[in-house]
Amino acid sequence: VFQTNAEGLRTFGSNPTAPIQILVLGDSFTADATASNDQMWYSVLVKELSVLSDRPLEDFYVLAGGGGGYGTYQNVLLSERLSNKVNPTVFIHQFCNNDFVNAHYEWESEGNGRTQYMLRPYASIGDDAPQYRPGLIAYAYRSVLGRSRIFNKIEDLIQTLQYRWYGDYSQQIAPEIQSRYEKESVALTRHLLTRLRSKFAK
Repeated sequence: VFQTNAEGLRTFGSNPTAPIQILVLGDSFTADATASNDQMWYSVLVKELSVLSDRPLEDFYVLAGGGGGYGTYQNVLLSERLSNKVNPTVFIHQFCNNDFVNAHYEWESEGNGRTQYMLRPYASIGDDAPQYRPGLIAYAYRSVLGRSRIFNKIEDLIQTLQYRWYGDYSQQIAPEIQSRYEKESVALTRHLLTRLRSKFAK
């Protein structure tokens, strides 16, 4: 059971004007409907903070946003939409190691996650404008086809079979290419994190 506010953010706390406003942006660990709002990790965190700081729970209010498959760049885009509407006391960016792959278009395109790289926007250093995978197939994923439940069920089945076949979400990549992807992704991620932080820097 979960609820979102008008901005599509999940919330936790009984006092929307609490003195400590915590904004959390992340991926499925933060935004997917895998647990009720009061059972999500950030809610458990706030309950612990309340005890450790000896402050009432009413002093804390959490706003949490993101989505399944979100990477750092998607959080940057979300932060740009929210920065004029939310003024958090604390900003937390929930980050997973796969976000390095998610941020790098070529690296992610090596994998089987077509429902990721066909749909999501990407950025590159020197060009902060959203970039999408070109081509008719990618356009189909982002249009009616990509919104079809039947299509997505079939796609999930194919990706599951590919995962079992390869033992991972992607085929093996040559070490020198892997090394290049990693270096480029670290630089790009650093750039994106700087942009993300700037939106809520005090």
